[in-house]
Amino acid sequence: MGYGLALPWVAAGVTRFHRTVEADGLEHVPAPGTPTIIVANHQNGLMDPLVLCTLLPHHQIHWLTRSDIFYNPVVRFFLFSFNMLPIFRRRDRLADIGERNQRIFEICVERLNLGAVIGLFPEGNHHGERSLRPLKRGVIDMLNLAQTTHANLAENTVLLPVGLDYEDYGTLRRRLRYRIGAPIDWKSLRDPETGQLPANNTSRAITAALKELMVDVQPAKQYPSLLPYVQALRTTEVGPDAWPEVRGRIERLGQLPAEALARIEAAWAAAAAAGVGRDVRPEDLGRTAENARRGGHWTAVVAPVILALNAFNIGLSALLQAQAKQRVKDVCFVSTFKTAAGMAAFPILWAIVAGLVAGLAPVAALGAGWTFVFLLAGQTIASRLGVWWWGHRLDARGRRAAARFWRDEEKAGIWANYVNTIESTTA
Repeated sequence: MGYGLALPWVAAGVTRFHRTVEADGLEHVPAPGTPTIIVANHQNGLMDPLVLCTLLPHHQIHWLTRSDIFYNPVVRFFLFSFNMLPIFRRRDRLADIGERNQRIFEICVERLNLGAVIGLFPEGNHHGERSLRPLKRGVIDMLNLAQTTHANLAENTVLLPVGLDYEDYGTLRRRLRYRIGAPIDWKSLRDPETGQLPANNTSRAITAALKELMVDVQPAKQYPSLLPYVQALRTTEVGPDAWPEVRGRIERLGQLPAEALARIEAAWAAAAAAGVGRDVRPEDLGRTAENARRGGHWTAVVAPVILALNAFNIGLSALLQAQAKQRVKDVCFVSTFKTAAGMAAFPILWAIVAGLVAGLAPVAALGAGWTFVFLLAGQTIASRLGVWWWGHRLDARGRRAAARFWRDEEKAGIWANYVNTIESTTA
């Protein structure tokens, strides 16, 4: 019940903060009631499961999450009501960690047998970079337990890979794209003698499926110098038809020899010194001047109306931004903090404003009660219009910054050299 009641509220917060571009592959999602295990990449703290819950509103997802957040009894009550279960890690330093996790897996299997959806992040923890780390074996152990416990689960369980792609997950109204892949044929990986899933082969199959759907910048050592090129590809704006070609470009980065990577690092150092990443975002620059950011010309025209409608919201947004800078040290939890705080603070603000107006100066034809209702609904709509406008306003800012940069021949040449250094070695 807690999950069902909270989901519309959570969806309102998540979709206001993130600018959801598209969800590719929804046709791969099984019907409700189908035992399903979701495996996804994990970059953005608690926001990742919230995003996936809003993506699949007709399925209640049962998430495994780190055990330490269950220690507070009040928090634990709400986590259990939202279908969350603890998973214990070595850092918890518990003598019976194996027995505890075995019991949690048994509970998950029983829920699968009832047709539930289990959500797992097989990397084991969140990771702020746009890359995939070696996977843990928890999903493999769960599948082995499921197929040995219930014969129907051995044939009916769906293993569904999902890739989350954030343009900039700590910033309001940057783009987000989901990619859902075809179910992984895990049954074909069984050992013919034991009937169990071998860890290495199964892990490789899951890894390959996730890499088909997400941005995986490799090698990790050269991540800082390779990421700007990937950002310039604007992966969150790439549809399913163009995605294989863009993903191929990213994959080839991981195959470059050391000499080429050294040249790229030098080219990126020059581009960074020229202001890329500081004065202009790679996403707005694009790979060429012709590919630079477009749009947003109209946002200044409607700005006075939007700002007037959201006068109170702007002040509260600034306060939440300041609190996030002060309180949140890990960028992977910035959007989680802002969204969660906003989900509580904005409705309270709207209720206070509507209550004051309804009490002090109600519309005569409506009376105080209906004045309150209409003002509350109006502020809700205004906030939705405000964040929609802000996303396009960011594009307008990016377009102007990119145009200034490309007009500077020296800076434009430095960026073009960086892009060409990469593309000439990956062609």
